[in-house]
Amino acid sequence: MDSNDSSNRPSLLSSLGENLEIFTLIWFESSPNSNHDNVEIQQQLRSLINYLKLFDDIDDCEQYIRSLSKDDRLVILTNDKFALQLTSRVHDLRRITSIYVYSTDNEATYEWIEQYKKIRYAQNDFNEVITHLKIDHMKRKKLQEPLKFNIFDANQATNNLPLNINTHFLQSQLLVHFLLHTELTDEQIIENKKELIDLCKNEYRDNAEQMKILHEFEYSYLSSNALWWYNLDSFLYQLLNKSLNSMNIDLLYILQFFIHDLIRQLKQYQSTVLKRVYRTYLISADELDIFEESVEKYISINKFLSAFINRNDALNYFNDYEPDNDTVRKILFKIDADYRLGKIKPFANITLYGQTTEEPRILFSLGSIFRVNSVTRMKNHLTIIHLTLCSDDDHHFKTIFDHIKHQYGEQDINLLSFGNALRRMGKTDEAEKCYQRLLQNSTYDQDIISRTYHHLGRIGEIKGDYDNSLEWLHKSLEIKLKIMKSNDPSIAQSYNCIGIVYQHKGEHDKALDAFNKALNIWKRAYGKNHPNVAGCFNNMGVVYKREKNYREALESFQKALAIRDKLPSTNHHDLAGLHNNIGAVYERLGHHDLAIENYNLALKIKTKALPPQHPSIASTLENMGYVYENRGAYIQALSYLKKAATIYRQSLPPTHHDVLQIEESIERVSSKL
Repeated sequence: MDSNDSSNRPSLLSSLGENLEIFTLIWFESSPNSNHDNVEIQQQLRSLINYLKLFDDIDDCEQYIRSLSKDDRLVILTNDKFALQLTSRVHDLRRITSIYVYSTDNEATYEWIEQYKKIRYAQNDFNEVITHLKIDHMKRKKLQEPLKFNIFDANQATNNLPLNINTHFLQSQLLVHFLLHTELTDEQIIENKKELIDLCKNEYRDNAEQMKILHEFEYSYLSSNALWWYNLDSFLYQLLNKSLNSMNIDLLYILQFFIHDLIRQLKQYQSTVLKRVYRTYLISADELDIFEESVEKYISINKFLSAFINRNDALNYFNDYEPDNDTVRKILFKIDADYRLGKIKPFANITLYGQTTEEPRILFSLGSIFRVNSVTRMKNHLTIIHLTLCSDDDHHFKTIFDHIKHQYGEQDINLLSFGNALRRMGKTDEAEKCYQRLLQNSTYDQDIISRTYHHLGRIGEIKGDYDNSLEWLHKSLEIKLKIMKSNDPSIAQSYNCIGIVYQHKGEHDKALDAFNKALNIWKRAYGKNHPNVAGCFNNMGVVYKREKNYREALESFQKALAIRDKLPSTNHHDLAGLHNNIGAVYERLGHHDLAIENYNLALKIKTKALPPQHPSIASTLENMGYVYENRGAYIQALSYLKKAATIYRQSLPPTHHDVLQIEESIERVSSKL
């Protein structure tokens, strides 16, 4: 784990092997005279879709296709030898957009293809098939792009936002807030642009057409021409869309300068006339059902959304196109946008920046919010969805944006504050990427670096990676001891977290030593009745319990409970944890009734305060199972253990200690029946 030396800054080249665009072209050919080795054909195909995967084994091909996300989009090119077999296996998958079949046998016939609507073209002439694929893809690809959107229901309770139906909407707005409001220094912009160029030189090294565009971007890009670059059919558009679609923190970070430039130009050329615009899409039946259920609710679409000023220009993209109605639905967005609304995300006419001026278009900013007015299914298999652009000042969104301000606080918006917001919402993988990316930047001071190390340590603890967790936490503590006074409460926080990790590792003496250091600092700083003091007593009780020193454990837990009971606003989860721990000690002391009494108190609190699949609920259920096992009530014991196991399997990775332990316990109790 290196420090934040920008000269050693790793690039995104480690992402190679992962498709950084939405579309993949799969070329399946199994024949003695395969064209796979024809470099000229490969280059021709990559000029259409850069990410080209070659397969000659049908099982490997199918396995790869099924391994991808439903939000990926695949075009298949195959010879006729196994075309029917491959098509029948994967045709109905949403990620498959089209299939093209060719043959070297001039006598080949294709009667069977009529039952598969995703087969767009079948011909004996290979070059004709490629030409047809190119024409189709250029016209249809924007129809086929995944449409990631999030719903906001103003009727949902908002007192516990991260746990209700609006969670994904909140997450999308957090991301937008970070992307749009983080200030970048000139040094950061230069570094990020260089990293983007280095990444693309490797990603597009076999794509001569994109390499030419990349060369021009490297030496000629101007922030004042961002809209032109967005409209160009190039790597920049593809990478931006994929990164927003998949929430690729690394890629979004290095594209942030481009996002800022786009927003700046949209504001500069903000439309000043009332607009009704149109956009066609192909979406799944499930997605259409969601839209129908969302009438009078609000949506945020996770991209820059372009739309046509003329309805017929939008509908022309459906010409000569017969979708597979089993997997996709044709929709037409009818969008009303009023520039006079206050505090709206900007939108502008971008026709002059397009490759053609024949189709006038509007571009809506990332993070724009729309109201779903109506969803109307027409007789021609077209569904019209009527949207209205909304102001961020709409009173319905007050709770959302207040929550965002609370998540970021008054501090500057940066990778640390964004990572913290994500971590508090349970998005630990994305948060970890933010922290790792921050350490690659040379502009942050030692306080921020220390806090970043600390949060990485906490994430390591959550993931059960205790050695790395300790390394990060000790790095954080080392900096704090240099830049803070010895009795600073933040130092106690580090000792407390270090103690928790040592506790997980079973190194009890080191854990107690760390907890005692934290306890002494917190008592001096806050007094003896502070929540942090109670938390420290609780942690010490856990260590004593694991050492089987149950009297000391009970004393520590009861000290913590006495403090909690005096506090006017005790955290319910902490109170539940104390009852859970006291129950465990009573169980070890053989006081089964007192154990069950405290476990039930803990369970009652947790089921009210936590989502139903939270591992903490499973922990209490597991403990109750052990009490019944010790009493010889094996049927009741097995019932509680199985409930706990169900939650663990849904909320933790299969290799997690708690998952493995509960499986062993179920097997043990089952053998006693």
